[in-house]
Amino acid sequence: MSKHQIAYALLNESLHIVASNSAMCHILETDQADLTDLYLPDVLMEIIGAEMLLVDLLTMPTESFVLPKVARFDENSGETRYYDLSISVAKDGESWLLVTAVDVTIQAALEQELRQQRNELQLAIKQKKEAEAALQKIRIEINMLKQKEELEQITNTDFFKDLKDKAQDMRGRHRRDRDEDTP
Repeated sequence: MSKHQIAYALLNESLHIVASNSAMCHILETDQADLTDLYLPDVLMEIIGAEMLLVDLLTMPTESFVLPKVARFDENSGETRYYDLSISVAKDGESWLLVTAVDVTIQAALEQELRQQRNELQLAIKQKKEAEAALQKIRIEINMLKQKEELEQITNTDFFKDLKDKAQDMRGRHRRDRDEDTP
């Protein structure tokens, strides 16, 4: 199937194929050149269980049934292709269901690549935030160490030792004076 060709099949009210194109044969992976009279759920397993819903579409012509990104392995190219399948009512004197399939492989690949890039970006943002938090913690520890070193430098000077000794002497004198003043 060419990348821009739309595959189609026309179904009767009992979900049997009454007409289709070769592109639909390719998507449904059948060797049959003619899909006429095949029961759609037999060749499109993704709709098994939705048969009554599809028949009900005949009474609701404004509704449609959509299966996005149905995966099919293409043996000719060796790759998985993705198709958006849509089933809707086609009226031409009688009620028919029209099944269309559009190849959205490129779109699906681009969406997947975009999701991957978004996930990688979110991971990078998270790692950046964690690194910034760790860096902030290290900066705080460095500042605390600097303050401790500066304090030690100040308290280990001769001036500070003299000041400390004088303060101790003054406290001792103050205690003695107080003790002497008390009767």
